[in-house]
Amino acid sequence: MNPYMNINRIEFGMTYNCTGRCRHCSVGDKINSGDKSHVEYLRIKGMLKEVTALDTVHSVMCFGGEPLLYPDDVCGIMSEAAECGIPKRQIITNGYFSKDVSHISEVVSSLDKSGVTQILLSVDTFHQEIIPLEPVYTFARSASESGIEVKLQPAWLVNEQADNEYNARTREILNRFVDLNIPISEGNDIFPSGNAALNFAVYYSEKSLNLNQQCGEAPYTDRLDDITTISMTPNGDLYACCFEIGNVYRESVTDIIGWYNPHDNEMISALLNGGLTKLMELAQSRGIEVNPEEHYSACSICREIVQKAKVRE
Repeated sequence: MNPYMNINRIEFGMTYNCTGRCRHCSVGDKINSGDKSHVEYLRIKGMLKEVTALDTVHSVMCFGGEPLLYPDDVCGIMSEAAECGIPKRQIITNGYFSKDVSHISEVVSSLDKSGVTQILLSVDTFHQEIIPLEPVYTFARSASESGIEVKLQPAWLVNEQADNEYNARTREILNRFVDLNIPISEGNDIFPSGNAALNFAVYYSEKSLNLNQQCGEAPYTDRLDDITTISMTPNGDLYACCFEIGNVYRESVTDIIGWYNPHDNEMISALLNGGLTKLMELAQSRGIEVNPEEHYSACSICREIVQKAKVRE
C-alpha cells in the first residue's frame, strides 16, 4: 500500500445532472450545465475489489447531482461494495427522480437488494423551491418500509440555530415527514461556496480566514501525505481532495494509488511544507492571482488556485 494513502472511504459523484438547481448548491454552475456524463458502473467494475485488496475500506457513498437518475449504476457500485464487505454503503439523494409510484417502488427494491445501508434524504427549503414534495415523500415512505435506514438531511443557512426565514421554512417542510417517524440528522451547515457564495453572502458577513491553516486541520480534509478519502467525478477522474490523481476509465485504480506521491506535485508539496501562504506564493510566481478577500476559507482559495492552474495546462 502507498505510504501516503490509508484509504477508508470512497466517494462517487455520480453525475452533475440534477432534478433541482438549488440556490445553495456547493457544486455551483456545474449542475445541469450540459455535461451528460455519469459514473458508469460497467466501466469501473472491480474497482472496489482492487482498493479493498490494498486497504480496509469502511465507507462508500454515491451522491450528485441526483444519483438516482442512474439507479442501475448506483446499485452496481453498492452490490460490489457489499461483496467486498464494506460496512457503510450510503446514498445522498433529493428523492426526486420520478413521479411514477411504480418506478419509485422498483428503484427502492433495487437499492434494498443491492445492499444500501443508509439513505440521506435532502429535504429543506432550498430543495423544495423547485422539487415537489409529494414524490419525495413517496420515496421516503417506500424506502423506510423496505427496511433501509433513512435519515432526513436538511441544509441549514449558517447553522441550525440561526434565526432566518430559510431555516424556519425548512422546519415546516421537515414536519411533513413526522408521520413516517424518520429521524432527522444533524444536516449540513451551508458553507458560502458555489451557489451559496453568490446567493447568501449577506448571511456570512464575517470572514475568519486562517492563511496558516494546514491541510487536515480544516473540516472534511486530509493531510495530502495521509489520504483517507478518494473521490470520483462523472468523467472518471479520481481526486485526493481537490487534486486530480488519475482517471479510472483510462488507468487501473491500483496503479493510480501506487503512483501517488505528494512530493512530486509542486502545489501539494508547497501546501505540505508551508501551508496556504506557500501555495499562494507559488501561484503568484506562475502568474495565478487570487484575492483572499473574495473567499471565506483557506480551502476555497486553494481550490481556485488549483482550478486556474488546471486551465493553464
